[in-house]
Amino acid sequence: MLYVMVEMALVKAGIDPYMGILHADEYQKITMVYDCIEPYRPWG
Repeated sequence: MLYVMVEMALVKAGIDPYMGILHADEYQKITMVYDCIEPYRPWG
């Protein structure tokens, strides 16, 4: 559920969710979403 919320927030902000920085650029993966969620991963 957090992934969907972060993806929607990135799109609304005009940021491409497929252009990640920390995670490898994998084909058809929302790598920017993974990058933004990374700080919250210990909570899960």
